[in-house]
Amino acid sequence: MDAKAAHTVFQDWLDRVAAYVVANDYDNWRTTMSCPVVVNSAAGPSEMGTEDQLREKFEQWRLQINVQRVSDLIRIAHDVQAISEDHIEGAYTMDVLSNGQRVMPRFISAATLRYQDRHWRATELNSGLAVKHRHLIHTSAPDDDTTVAPPPTAEGNTP
Repeated sequence: MDAKAAHTVFQDWLDRVAAYVVANDYDNWRTTMSCPVVVNSAAGPSEMGTEDQLREKFEQWRLQINVQRVSDLIRIAHDVQAISEDHIEGAYTMDVLSNGQRVMPRFISAATLRYQDRHWRATELNSGLAVKHRHLIHTSAPDDDTTVAPPPTAEGNTP
């Protein structure tokens, strides 16, 4: 797979994930995620290793969308690499908007995708979400534990 094809696949995956979350379409969203999914964040590494954990994370994103009246999740791929025909790694910038207004600072994350069962699925996610949004990241650290991560930068990412 060449770089252009890898970028197209990665951007398509990003677009589908966002569209499925906004549309409250768990069944299609689930086809974009492997189980388990390793999640690396400011709170440390963790794993969503069960269907219940995947469902819970999807529902937390849905709650965020409803509470903050999110209208758009804009994710733009960059630094995408085809590692092999069935393995892509890339980074993306994410904006969470409500009627054109940011509801949280822009952040950069990354994903590892593998082609499994006729679908590109995330096997690893590296979240750039700020610590204060940790409920949206799968983590085993308690929500009130502020010692597990440094404070976020102005962009919302942790150093």
